[in-house]
Amino acid sequence: GSGLQRLAAGTNGQALITGGAGANPSWGTISSGTYSVHAIDTYRATTQIGQTTSTDYKDIADGNTVQFTPTSTNDFIQFSYTCGITPYTGMGMNTYLMMSTSSTIGSGDTKLDYDGKDIGMFTGSSAGQVKATKSKTFIMPCTNLTVGTTYYVEQAGSSNFNGNWGYWNSIASNATGDFNNHYVSMVHYKA
Repeated sequence: GSGLQRLAAGTNGQALITGGAGANPSWGTISSGTYSVHAIDTYRATTQIGQTTSTDYKDIADGNTVQFTPTSTNDFIQFSYTCGITPYTGMGMNTYLMMSTSSTIGSGDTKLDYDGKDIGMFTGSSAGQVKATKSKTFIMPCTNLTVGTTYYVEQAGSSNFNGNWGYWNSIASNATGDFNNHYVSMVHYKA
C-alpha cells in the first residue's frame, strides 16, 4: 500500500519471510532441510524356498510386500532387510529388492540394490553346505518416482547354481526371534 499496514499474526511455528525487493513480507514456514518419519512398514516370510538353477529373480517373499506413497520427490525411503541363505558346494546366491506399482511383483519389475547373482554368498568347489544370514541396508530417494502413487517392495533372490540345491529363508532349528530368516523393514522419511 501507500502507507504503513498492519500484518496480522502468523500461526504457531511460522516466521516472517521477505518476498524480495518491492514485495511485501509474509508469514511462512522455513524449510531447514530436515525430515520426519512419515510411515513405517515391515514384513516377515518364513517359507523356505529352494532352487537348483541360475536365475536373476526368485520370488522368496511368500506374497509379502512393504508399501509407501511418496508425498514429494524430495522424500526418501530406507530399507533394511535380512535373509537366511544356504548355498551348497559351488553355489552362489544373493538377495535384493524388487519394486512395482502393483502388489503382485514379478521378474519384469524394477530391481533395487541388485549386485549380481552370487556376490552375496559363494561357496567354492571344496566347500560344504554353508548357512549364513545376509543383511543389507538401502536408501532410495524418491526423485524419479510419482508423487501420490503407491509402490510395493519385496525381497527377492538371485542364484548362480549348477544343479545342486540352494535355499533362501533358511533358519536353524533352535533360532528365535522375528529377524533371522527373511525380514524387511521400511522407513519413509518425508521432506
